[in-house]
Amino acid sequence: MSMRAFLPPALRQIRSGPCPSTTSFSAFASSSSSTSSSSQLRFAAVRSKTVCGLTNGISPSTSVFGPKGLHASLGSTVNNMSTSSKAGTSGTQPKTPVYIQEVTPEITTFDYPFSRFGLLPIGGRSIAIKMRDGKLWVVPSTPLDGPTKTKIDALGQVAYLVAPDNVHHLFLKDFHAAYPSAKVVGTEGHEEKRPDVKFDGIYGKDPEGTMYGYENELVPQYFPTFANKDVAFLHKDSKTLITADLLFNLPCHQQYRNTPAGRATSWIPGIIWFSKLFNPYTSFHKMFLSGAGIASPIPNMANGGSKQERQKNFAQAASNVAKWDFQRIIMLHGDIIENHGQEAWRTAFNKYLESDGSPKFKTS
Repeated sequence: MSMRAFLPPALRQIRSGPCPSTTSFSAFASSSSSTSSSSQLRFAAVRSKTVCGLTNGISPSTSVFGPKGLHASLGSTVNNMSTSSKAGTSGTQPKTPVYIQEVTPEITTFDYPFSRFGLLPIGGRSIAIKMRDGKLWVVPSTPLDGPTKTKIDALGQVAYLVAPDNVHHLFLKDFHAAYPSAKVVGTEGHEEKRPDVKFDGIYGKDPEGTMYGYENELVPQYFPTFANKDVAFLHKDSKTLITADLLFNLPCHQQYRNTPAGRATSWIPGIIWFSKLFNPYTSFHKMFLSGAGIASPIPNMANGGSKQERQKNFAQAASNVAKWDFQRIIMLHGDIIENHGQEAWRTAFNKYLESDGSPKFKTS
């Protein structure tokens, strides 16, 4: 069955029909509110162009509805953070105020609404973790607006800026400009995508086992075969798993708390229902991981490794995480899982993991 079969009818029509004109989307924006601003109309134009990108000129192998294409599309840098059509820079104020939450005494999150292609509400989140020496380890995934910077400055000195996969980099330059003494660590592909940022370390490029200075408190696990080259982290002191796109937990109400509706909404009928398919317990999410988990080549292996070799690699990485001691999961897209995080992880990855967390695909 095609993944498109899971979509609500309105979204299926956008996928399979002709590309809508910018005018039609602008008219939609105007008719939906009697006070539509020029920025809303600009956003409508951006939305139109983005949807055209979904419907035209995409080969089957890179289709947004294929395992790799879907994941890359969800995590790519076509941005409308806080319903703005333009990425913010340090100190600017997005349209929707950031929601700042102290999850634990060590962990603070910065939540924004964010819809992929203006269609699917998946939310956005930055994370700041106060380390034992009082310095900060930060995942900079949302705008560095005034309230965000004020809070981070109050928390402590930023020692590390860590981009946990190769698509969450849109605001990395802003954070680096604001905190130039911080060590910047990314994943394979970041140097090509962000030549304007000096990286001190790259997972997947540096020798395996390279230490960047935070490993006694934040244990990394790199997933080289995953579509977006993700790194998962265990914050040992709070027993919290930090992950970018390996897990979604939608619908993402927490990241929409400061919107007028106070919850995730979409202009596409049925899209909120569709978003519920992206959580660790659904067959859809498991199918997504099954494909996205082996979408990238194994580094330093001829032809990037066979399908079986990639399955073994991904299963072993997932098993390593399953052995960690955590209950909470903080992902970048979706509501935080406060309890039963181990169960959620093993359930989501059950095509690769046995019930005890051991890999189904054994390495020789």
